[in-house]
Formats: sequence, C-alpha cells, structure tokens
Amino acid sequence: MNLSQIRQEAVKNNIEVKYSWIVQFLIALDQLGNVLGGGIADGTISARIGFNLHGKDGERDLYWKRLENIVDFTFYPLDGPKHCLLAYCSDKEEEYRGAKLFFRIVIAIIVVVFTILLFLPIRLISIFKPARTHYRLPNGTNIPYKDLESYIHETLEDEDPCAVLNCFAKKGRFA
Repeated sequence: MNLSQIRQEAVKNNIEVKYSWIVQFLIALDQLGNVLGGGIADGTISARIGFNLHGKDGERDLYWKRLENIVDFTFYPLDGPKHCLLAYCSDKEEEYRGAKLFFRIVIAIIVVVFTILLFLPIRLISIFKPARTHYRLPNGTNIPYKDLESYIHETLEDEDPCAVLNCFAKKGRFA
C-alpha cells in the first residue's frame, strides 16, 4: 500500500496520518535504493526482500534470506520481528521482482551500507521510543508480536504467509 492509499484509507476511516519529514525522507531513500537495485519506484527494499522469500513467485534463496536477517535485525528495536515479511504483506499489491547478479550486488551494498548507518541511531531511538509490541491487522485487531512470530513459524509452509496475518482475524485468536 503506497502513501496515497494509506491516506485515502485514513480519510475514509477518520484517522489522521502524519509522517514526519525524516520518516518520509527515509522511505524515499529506501524506494530509491530499490530502483537502483532494479526494482519498482513505489516499493521498498524490505518489501522486495519479503516478496522474494515469502511471495508466491519469489526466488527464495540464501541471498534473500541473508538480507532479511540483516534488515530484520537492524529494525527489530523499533518494528519488532519479521520486518521484511510485514513490509511485503502491507504492500502486497505492488509488483515485485527478483534480481540478476548485478542488481543483487547493488542491493547488497545498499542494505549493508544503510543498515550500518542506521544501526546505532535505531538503537538510540529505541531507548526513548520503545518497540511496537503489537501488529495491527487491517480490521483493527492487535496481534502481540510474540504470538505473531510463533504463529508464522507454525504455518510457514503455507503458500501465502500474508494469509497468516488474515487468519488471526478469521479465527478470532486475538479478537
């Protein structure tokens, strides 16, 4: 879901959405990195990694798994577990693709450089702003991250792991 879709949903549901300048700037840098890595302009690197590991048409190889580990570890203090999977599931309508060798090298360099640059600031920010402890489904249901992570591990063989998130609402596990 891109920024305009988020705003439309927010207006429809009477929710005010505010993104600070710095957050918008970081998202723009992330999208630029995705374009430099041969991806689409509206997608982020995290969502692309999530697609390639968990999406139906993804490449599912060790390269994407290593990138997921790096990105998830870097953003864990603020976003909790499964940052890449959640990024993909929240923006699943986008067109994602794998990457040829040249673009894999570019993406790896971008991920490593930015995670090194962001590692300490994220840790410092997390001192003052505690990590999210819940994932909010589109229907408004809050899922504790600890339960989300264990449930995803239980059902990871599912063809569509984003359906795992929808199952919480359907089964009423966290209603």
